[in-house]
Amino acid sequence: MQIRKTDFPRNIFDDVYGCRDKKDFEVTREMYAGLMVALSTISEQEEKIIYLRYKEKMSYKAIGEFYGLSPSRIRQILEKAIRRLRHPVRYRYVSYGVEGVINKEIEKAYERGHNDGYSSGFEEASLIAKGIKIDSPEARRECALRTDLHEMGFSVRVFNRLCRHGITNAAEVASMDHESILKIKLLGKQGIREVANRLREMGITNTAWESAI
Repeated sequence: MQIRKTDFPRNIFDDVYGCRDKKDFEVTREMYAGLMVALSTISEQEEKIIYLRYKEKMSYKAIGEFYGLSPSRIRQILEKAIRRLRHPVRYRYVSYGVEGVINKEIEKAYERGHNDGYSSGFEEASLIAKGIKIDSPEARRECALRTDLHEMGFSVRVFNRLCRHGITNAAEVASMDHESILKIKLLGKQGIREVANRLREMGITNTAWESAI
């Protein structure tokens, strides 16, 4: 894992995002705060090694001498720490920032209240405009299709595979054809089955994922 030429903390964001479509962005105070929250949930050693590597830009050898470990072991620890930051729960903070995560939770709470009949508004109006009856399977499908990828409940492995393929929400997952599904590297039959089952649980059926199992 080569240290990027960008400065701290942008270099951490670059590696956490990896192949995700976030090449042109500016690290805001909220995103930095979200990164701090995510870092606080991994081990103290992992957090320290990340700082030494990304902020101090120390070599694996120098960090290894500090901990009495080999350079290859330091590299393994660092790569594991970055993978942990890509976990859906932590990635929410890295991607949206603290305030962004709070706003997402508020939106989810509003939608839950709406679905239980406690409010009306844009969501209901948009369904009616499409000729979809409220509380029908079609309405639940429409709501499910707006679910962000990290909220779909996939395993870390499947989440990472889909994320690296540029998928961001349930609608994009459901719209994939058989050929596109097979192009997802290292997903495998088990991963395809997991996606198909999760979509079905969300009320999203008749997708290419079902025939790809």
